[in-house]
Amino acid sequence: MFGEVFKKLRKSKHITLEAISKDVISTSQLSRWENGLSDISLNKLIILLNRINVSPQEFIAMTIPENNETPIARIN
Repeated sequence: MFGEVFKKLRKSKHITLEAISKDVISTSQLSRWENGLSDISLNKLIILLNRINVSPQEFIAMTIPENNETPIARIN
């Protein structure tokens, strides 16, 4: 869930995997996370969010399901 939201934000800002992941995380690991196949550290997520100008608070708010169900994905 978190990766999917991040992917939508990244694409809406026309930022490539290569550009956003540079010096933080491999593009393949970021792609796997965006597609729900792996996890990333909170530190890396915060750096990536800074690169797309989204605060951690804004990002968390975007991931809260409308029906208040517990999110499935987790961030390590």
